Amino acid sequence: MGSGGQAYRTSPLDDQWELYDLTADPIEAINRWADPGLHTLRKHLRTQLEHVRAESVPE
Repeated sequence: MGSGGQAYRTSPLDDQWELYDLTADPIEAINRWADPGLHTLRKHLRTQLEHVRAESVPE
């Protein structure tokens, strides 16, 4: 560990997210995260993740 301490990333970058249609693609071969038609779903999932993370922070 350097003098600045350790740094951790707690949020994935946009290119690190994965989203699969498990009905149409059960082997998870096609990452649909960048699919423009799924913008609303991506926004919903990010919001849910933010809420879960906020609830899990110890007081």
